[in-house]
Amino acid sequence: MALPILNATFVCVAILSIIVASALRTNRWRRRQDLVTAIAYLAFSAIGAQIQAAFTLIGVTLDPALLRADRTLGFDPIRFAQAFAHHRFAMAALIFAYLALPVMIGVAWIAEQDSTARRAVILGGLLCFGFYAICPAVGPGHYDWTIHAADGWWRNCMPSMHLAWALLIAWNARSWRLRALLWPYVVIVTTATLATGEHYLVDLLAAIPYTVLIQWSASSISFRSLRSCLRLRNELHELSPKATEAGNDNDKLKIEAQHPQATRRES
Repeated sequence: MALPILNATFVCVAILSIIVASALRTNRWRRRQDLVTAIAYLAFSAIGAQIQAAFTLIGVTLDPALLRADRTLGFDPIRFAQAFAHHRFAMAALIFAYLALPVMIGVAWIAEQDSTARRAVILGGLLCFGFYAICPAVGPGHYDWTIHAADGWWRNCMPSMHLAWALLIAWNARSWRLRALLWPYVVIVTTATLATGEHYLVDLLAAIPYTVLIQWSASSISFRSLRSCLRLRNELHELSPKATEAGNDNDKLKIEAQHPQATRRES
C-alpha cells in the first residue's frame, strides 16, 4: 500500500505549492482563487480517499472481463507490464510520472488559473465514482490471476482518471509553453498506466469520450455563467437611464413641495 501513501504525498506537495504561489501573488483576486482551489483540492482528496476505501469492500470485480476485452483488441496488458518490469530506470521514471499527476494539476493551475480546467478536474473526479461502482476493477497488476480474486486495492480502473485528468489540463492550457509541457506528459502517463499494471487498455479508451463529455460540461457551465453576467450587465445598463430620469423627477417633486410659491411664480 505504499503507492497510496506516495500519491497522498504528491497531493500535499501540490496543495502546498498552490498556497505558496498564493502568498507570492500581489493581486488579491488571484490570491483568493488560489486559496479556493487549494481548499477544494484538499476537500476532494479527503472525500475521494474515503469513497475509494469504501469501494474496496466490493468483493467481485470485472478484471477478467476487462482482460478479455483487451485481448480481443489484440493487446495483453499483463505481458506489456512484464516487458517494462525488466527496465528498472524506465519503470522508476514511469512510476514517478504516474504519481506526479497531482503536482502537474497544481502546476497547470498556478501557471494560468484557468477556472474551466478547475471545474473540469473536479467534475471529472466526482462523476467517475459512479463508473467505479458500476464497473469495479483493480487493474491487471493488482488482480490475483491464480485464484481469480481482487485484493484490497482501490476499484478505480474504468475509466482511467489519470489519463482523463492529464488530457483535461492539457486541453485547457492556453500558453504554448504549458501545452509543450502537458501534452508530452499525456503520452508518458498513457504509457505509465499500462506499464505499472494500474489499468487496462479499455480503461484508457473509455477515458477519451469521458474527457470530452467532462470538458463540454465544464465549458458549458462557464459559457452559461458568462452569458448570465452579460445579460445582467445589459439589463442594468438599460435600467440606468430610466433610474436617472426617475431620480430627476423625484428631485423636482421635492423642490416643488419645499418651495410651492416659487413654482407658482415660474408658471
